[in-house]
Amino acid sequence: MVVCDGRCPDTRCYFKEGIDSPFCCHRECSGGCNGTSNRDCFGCLHFNAKGACVTQCPTPFIYDQATSTTIPNPNVLYSLGNECLEKCPAPYLTEEGNCVRKCSPNLMVEEKTNKCIQCPPEGCPKRCPGFEDMSTLKSVIGRCSDRRKGKNCSKLFRKHYENCTIIDGPISIGKDFNGSFASADALEALSSVEEITDYVSIQTNNLFTDLSFLRNVKKKKVPT
Repeated sequence: MVVCDGRCPDTRCYFKEGIDSPFCCHRECSGGCNGTSNRDCFGCLHFNAKGACVTQCPTPFIYDQATSTTIPNPNVLYSLGNECLEKCPAPYLTEEGNCVRKCSPNLMVEEKTNKCIQCPPEGCPKRCPGFEDMSTLKSVIGRCSDRRKGKNCSKLFRKHYENCTIIDGPISIGKDFNGSFASADALEALSSVEEITDYVSIQTNNLFTDLSFLRNVKKKKVPT
């Protein structure tokens, strides 16, 4: 990199062998260049779109002057960090022209496309984390003890899982729930769940006599 003492707008330039006057780098370059185009940059000031430094990634929609409407952009790229990608990699979701870890408020995941779409009028589904044992469950709901016959754990469980419609992960209930829950009534908070993205495992004990708390589940992972 050569500092050009204000002769170039971004103060960066490069020299060609045998030529005294410097050539200015493209305005989207960062850290210098070896040519004048936005493909000759050592680094990008904003985004890298397939080797070209650009101000922003090509957006999902563009303006059509002929019809005075917006139309889908066949050359759309999605921003992830400072990269412009043709597709958002897992586990990222696509929201407009960006790759995101979770959808913005009032948007939900369309599973077939992994795109964030508008929630229905009745509201967005509530996603809640799954649990494999009491240890992972307590990491979700917070520390609770067996004192007062488990009322503390039951209260925290209801608080975190009430109105959940999707469980991201497994539901695994073992015999260790006996010592932490006052009764199976707390599991009634799961009655609104419609989808479980992983397995369900219930170990029979005196606390649980049926699976009515999962009565509204319509979709769950089938064990392989």
